[in-house]
Amino acid sequence: RGMYVIMDVVTNMLTSPGFKYDPQPSIDQVTACVISAENHYWNGSFAPTDIISNRSTLDWGNDVPLYLRNQSFFQRCGGQDQYRPDGQKFENMPHVYKSKRATFYEAGLLWPEPFRSPGDMPDFATMNPTFQELFTNLMNYWVAYADIDGFRFDATKYTSADFVAYLSTNTRAYAATLGKKLFFNTGEILSPGAVPFLYLYLGSQASEETSAECSAHAGCLGLLGDCCPNPGGFLACCFSDVSKEKPMPRKVREMNEELKATVATLSSPGPALPTFYPTDDHMFMRSVLQGSANASSWWNNSEWTAAMNNINGILSSQGIPEWTWMFTESQDVKRLLQDKKFASDLWRLKLSMAWTYTWWGMPTLYYGTEQGFNGMCNKYKDGVMSEDTVISKGMEAEARDSLIGMCEEGEKDSLKRQDMFTGGPFRLGSAVPSVQEHAKIRGHMPRAYPPHWCEEPILDRSNEVYTMARALARIRKSC
Repeated sequence: RGMYVIMDVVTNMLTSPGFKYDPQPSIDQVTACVISAENHYWNGSFAPTDIISNRSTLDWGNDVPLYLRNQSFFQRCGGQDQYRPDGQKFENMPHVYKSKRATFYEAGLLWPEPFRSPGDMPDFATMNPTFQELFTNLMNYWVAYADIDGFRFDATKYTSADFVAYLSTNTRAYAATLGKKLFFNTGEILSPGAVPFLYLYLGSQASEETSAECSAHAGCLGLLGDCCPNPGGFLACCFSDVSKEKPMPRKVREMNEELKATVATLSSPGPALPTFYPTDDHMFMRSVLQGSANASSWWNNSEWTAAMNNINGILSSQGIPEWTWMFTESQDVKRLLQDKKFASDLWRLKLSMAWTYTWWGMPTLYYGTEQGFNGMCNKYKDGVMSEDTVISKGMEAEARDSLIGMCEEGEKDSLKRQDMFTGGPFRLGSAVPSVQEHAKIRGHMPRAYPPHWCEEPILDRSNEVYTMARALARIRKSC
């Protein structure tokens, strides 16, 4: 009762056994494909997307759904690790976005695959109109079938803004026909400061202004995307500061025109997402809570305040700031207490919740925070961490050695996602002593057996973090 369901959806790529490039593209082929796609994005139209050059071919394997087995539904440029803008590796590019090289970086986000482990994970061709309609219809099916109240679109910064506008507008419009007037959509944009054209993904978007430099540039005459090809074949974008001029790709401009009538019927603003997450605020607060920055940095660090004010300004002018998720823990970052120096410091978690529930935006509590989960594999007593692990000695040596290595490295996603019930085999540590007592990594599959969840010892509803979380939630709900 009183609950809403937000569905988590991967929007940028597909992975499946045997789904791979055949053959693998070369570095030159990847770079040429990325350049061609970026040119098409800024200066192309709704013409067939097969005009993008140097695309590779995919082998479907056995499990890719039949309705997705169309080569044109996938970008097929290759891996981000093979993209060479100006002859340099993409990951070595300086983060300079107030220059004419903003599209070099954007191209590396949108068109090659950022994830290639354990195998190929081909990106969707999000500029393809047929794919846009297909994917949106799949989402609308879940709205009707499962009574979904919103979507959290994963990896939004790796998809084109025209697709995000189409998807966000049409899912909200369909939900409205089912009586869901305030349908909640948000998108994951990790490191928002590293997305040069962030404003294109949010709400009403920004009204672009063609710069005087672009208007006077002979190569740009007649082009609507504020970018023009240079002799090297890539985009020499005719703007000097994207944060002020806010240029808009032709594909996005044409999509907005197509969606105008539908957008006018919506209660939340604009064609794009009403909000996104995370903001820079949560990483700054984690730095304070973990002791790597002073609390006074929140007000005195000019880089911090500028970043927070910039994001808040974009959200306030284009979207719905109140819908923005605020948190200090999530599936994308280590547990706040995943450090031997302060793994048992409950006060750090309590401060994090106080900030989460009182800062602007929507407080979001990652599972296990209220039980003091710390992602640690060590035993400890009276707040003192031991070198002994909670890994069972009854499993095979190879498996145990692998787990010990994972715990010592401390970077695996598994450490952020420990089991929450005693029937689970992967029960990591907690700063709450009554929960820490049950920490154990065992060599068996998850089991469903007593006790009933109401008596589940890992769900200790009397510990001080849990009771504080309940109190803060009640205070926030009363506002």
